[in-house]
Amino acid sequence: MAAEESAQFRRWSAATNVDDDVLEQMEEDVAEIARRYLVDPPASVFSALIGARADVFELIAGRQSPQHTMSLYKVGGQMCALLAHASADLGHPHAANTHARTALHCAEVAGYPPLRVYTRWVQSNVAYWGGRYDDAAGLVESVLSDAASGTGLLRLASQQARIEAARQNSSGVSRALAVAAGASADPTADEPGVFAFATGKAAYYASEAHRELGGTSSLDTAVNWAEAAVEEFITERRPNAQFVAAARIDLARAFLARGDLEAVAEHLAPVLSATSSDQRTVPVIGRAKALNGLLDSHPEIEASSASALAEALTDFCNAPATGPVELEQDSAG
Repeated sequence: MAAEESAQFRRWSAATNVDDDVLEQMEEDVAEIARRYLVDPPASVFSALIGARADVFELIAGRQSPQHTMSLYKVGGQMCALLAHASADLGHPHAANTHARTALHCAEVAGYPPLRVYTRWVQSNVAYWGGRYDDAAGLVESVLSDAASGTGLLRLASQQARIEAARQNSSGVSRALAVAAGASADPTADEPGVFAFATGKAAYYASEAHRELGGTSSLDTAVNWAEAAVEEFITERRPNAQFVAAARIDLARAFLARGDLEAVAEHLAPVLSATSSDQRTVPVIGRAKALNGLLDSHPEIEASSASALAEALTDFCNAPATGPVELEQDSAG
């Protein structure tokens, strides 16, 4: 009888709903969605993630080897992190943090630090765009020790730089930018699509930090970094509309800080004409609103060109990206 009980356990334990081929397909699925995030509007990516995440969670609820379970948690966590990112981009911070908490749980079960880095960065962005700079800084600092591979350290250091600039901590900005300059910009094979931190994003984060510090030298540097970001993004085979818009707006703001209204209009025009409403995410709209506020208080705002530019920016900001039905219903509930 004791031997039969052992045999029964062996048969039960051997049963599985996952094999290596299934896992390989799911890993490729999440990689493809991460690549799509760099091209498609966040709302369409969000909708694709809902079904894919359900499939992973259903498998986790079944039975598989512990090794396969950990792999499923990694994939499920990556999908939750992408959902958090999309929710934040679409203006739903509560939903973003809810998805992020599940992603962090999955990262712990899977023993996968890069997922913690990416997820905490998403949460830090939520805090940053909400004006909670101390919280944003704390979230970055909590995972610095996990950023040991790929572009994780570049992501966190770049984020630190603009947070410290928002807190007007010039020495903190210098330290963060020095770390970013020495960080790897080469993605690992496990950082497909948006899971890698583009050097163009690092460039416009640096531009933002220098611009906030002010002063002639910093503003010149801000222009240089923003120009580098724009150049990198527009020369890509399939440019990311959000990245291009963010970089161009940062470039326009740097020129405005230097008092060059003509350059502001030149670099803002492509943003206003080419950024469709479904790509006007929180980071893009946040930058546009900040620029508009500066234009409103500019001494030359009465000039017809500046006034028209401010009106165009207002119209642009009044048509932000909206979420899919699933996200809107979730937030309403």
